[in-house]
Amino acid sequence: MQNGCDEIKDSVIIQEAVEAAMMGFLHQWAKRDFRNMLEFIQITWKDKRHDAKEYLEQYIGNYRCSDYQVVCVDFINDAGVLAVITFSAVLYDSQLRIKQRKQLTARVICESAPYEPDTAGTWGVNPDSLIKSLYN
Repeated sequence: MQNGCDEIKDSVIIQEAVEAAMMGFLHQWAKRDFRNMLEFIQITWKDKRHDAKEYLEQYIGNYRCSDYQVVCVDFINDAGVLAVITFSAVLYDSQLRIKQRKQLTARVICESAPYEPDTAGTWGVNPDSLIKSLYN
């Protein structure tokens, strides 16, 4: 059985892993490197999309991302495998030629294999949740 200090330490490590997945995704977005962005994406999402890179280019490629930061991380289930990250970023819409700071959300999920949530797995961003936030 863990004591209170161990539980806090574990929760900090988990939160850092969640944030690292999101920041990695955002860093690749800022570089417009959609291929390397796939390293930070949810395993199930990648598994079901044969056109993952092209999909990302189509739905977020119109936006240039810069000056991003995590605002907060909320875990939304007791199993510790699903989090919602709120982040802030400056986005430039290349079609409308508008630059603005936006606050967006994305789900980040920990899986060991497709459709297998697992606290010992890898954290990855669910792009559909981010895209939904981006276009609302």
